Amino acid sequence: MLPENKDKAYYHASCTPSWVYTWVDPAKRVPMGGNGANTKSWLNSAIFINAWKIILESKIWVNAQYIVKADPDAVFFPDRLVAYLGHAGAWHHKENQFAVNCNFQGKTKLFGALEVFTHESIYKFNNQFDDCKSQLPWKEQGMGEDEYMEQCMLTVIKAKSNNLEELMQDNACGMAK
Repeated sequence: MLPENKDKAYYHASCTPSWVYTWVDPAKRVPMGGNGANTKSWLNSAIFINAWKIILESKIWVNAQYIVKADPDAVFFPDRLVAYLGHAGAWHHKENQFAVNCNFQGKTKLFGALEVFTHESIYKFNNQFDDCKSQLPWKEQGMGEDEYMEQCMLTVIKAKSNNLEELMQDNACGMAK
C-alpha cells in the first residue's frame, strides 16, 4: 500500500530492483566473550567465517562491483550507498578496498552491522581465505567477526580502508548519531 499523496509511478521510477541472496549456515549457538577476551560480544567469528565460505563458494559475488554484508537488524538504504560509491573518488571496485565506519578509542575501525567491500578485496579474500583463518589469532584472542574481517583485510589481503563513518554508523560504536 502506498502512502497518501504518492503515486505508483514515483515509486517505480525511483526504485531500481536488486538481488538479495540468503544461505543457511547450520552453526551452533555461540557464547559471549569472557573476561580474557577482547570483546564482551558474541564470539561469532567461526559462524561468519563459515558464512563467508558459503558465499565465496557460491560465486554469486563474482559479477558484483561491491559486496555488502548487512546484519539482519541493520537499517540499510542501498540507494544512498550506491549514490555515494558512484560519486566518491576514493572508491573503485577494481581496487583492493573496504569500509571502516567507527572512530573507536582513537582508531578508525570496522564495526560489523554494515560492511562494504570492493570486488577486488573479496576476490583476494577468496584466494587467501585459508590464510586469514590460519594466520589470524581469532580463536586465541576472542575476536568478533568484524575485527576478524578488518584484520584479514589489513594484514593478509593488504586492502586499503576507506572511512565511511559519516555515511554509515554502527550503534555499537558509541558515536552513532
